[in-house]
Amino acid sequence: KIRATVGEATWSTQWLQRPTPAGGGIVQVKWFRRCPIEKIPETFDRVVQSWDTANTTAEWSDFSVCTTWGIRENTVYLLHVFRKRLLFPDLKRTVIEQAAAFNAEVVLIENRASGQQLLQDLSRAGFTKATGIDPERDKEMRMASQTAIIENGFVVIAEDAPWTREYLYEMETFPNGKYDDQVDSTSQFFGWFNNVRVAFWGLREYYRQLAEGGGRPQKKSEMVTLRVAPEMMGMTFYLMDGQCVRAEADLLIRVSTENARPLLRMMGITLVEGEV
Repeated sequence: KIRATVGEATWSTQWLQRPTPAGGGIVQVKWFRRCPIEKIPETFDRVVQSWDTANTTAEWSDFSVCTTWGIRENTVYLLHVFRKRLLFPDLKRTVIEQAAAFNAEVVLIENRASGQQLLQDLSRAGFTKATGIDPERDKEMRMASQTAIIENGFVVIAEDAPWTREYLYEMETFPNGKYDDQVDSTSQFFGWFNNVRVAFWGLREYYRQLAEGGGRPQKKSEMVTLRVAPEMMGMTFYLMDGQCVRAEADLLIRVSTENARPLLRMMGITLVEGEV
């Protein structure tokens, strides 16, 4: 059940300590749902863009990439991929132009290297849609931790867009391909989307309990405290209810009794407080 929930890549990395799944790379392109361009919805709950910016424009350097995503309930649609080597003044102008072209509400930019300077310049220019993202862990772990959303059928891609073949090739060959800029842009968006979705689920659950409980939220599940092994510090655990929790420096995590039971089957996790 855990394996089906978190996806093959996270299962292989976190539970089996084998970062590359037996079936090949971290992402398998067969996981993406496909549809013709003309069947992509015209309206969305929200449009979000995710930028991976290069540091230089030398030929050996990565491209600057912007992936544009349309969110409709729990499904995300890849609407466009912009990929080009740009000088910094051109990059700043292009960010603003791409946001206007798709009416993006949020523009995600990695808060380091050239992205940090870009965020500062956009802020001074009055561009308020830009949101800085602080990356956690390495590129492979960031992508591996987000593959469940693809594998479980929540990601739709146009099968006949001009950028589709190159995008899928880079996803399929990661982390052994020549470039990873489209992968980084994608994993950055998925990380942001999953955090937003978890917050939405919590609010939705509150109102569901309000409706079923005659105007009063039902009693919360009992919470327990677990201790993880030192080597698990910084690891994100994906729970049975779709949420996630991160092991911080104190090595303690608090979860509901329902979420605690499968975690306690893992080597290195013990019960500190509460009953399961």
